[in-house]
Amino acid sequence: MPRFTKETPTAFQNLPEETKREIQRKGSKAGNEAKKRYKTMEACMQYLLSLQATDDEKENVKKLFPDIDVDMIDKNLVLCSRQLQKGIAKGDTTAASFVRDTSGQKPSDTVTLSGNSNVMYITPDMDAKTQKHIEDMIKQDE
Repeated sequence: MPRFTKETPTAFQNLPEETKREIQRKGSKAGNEAKKRYKTMEACMQYLLSLQATDDEKENVKKLFPDIDVDMIDKNLVLCSRQLQKGIAKGDTTAASFVRDTSGQKPSDTVTLSGNSNVMYITPDMDAKTQKHIEDMIKQDE
């Protein structure tokens, strides 16, 4: 018998209202706990990254970038310098992408159309209803 159909006796729709509410309550509670855990993980990571670097980490960064003030070196700087080194020395494209994206040069994930928005190409294979709809939309924008 199929597992997830409305005809299945144990399908959610077929359960008594009390059982449905109990399942929803447990799901809501688990979801809230997961949100708290993620927020906590984010806070932990931010705290860890703000810590001062160890002396070994500072030495490694200073070897790569002698002009950097030692007092300014924290975990964030260590992480970024290691990714930069990995991208350059080993040719690691993932590290190179991290460096590019973190430096603000990430390519756009969305496409933005600009220019004359009143230009619309209607092809001969469109039906009359579609053409009328497009023309109406253009008139609304004017």
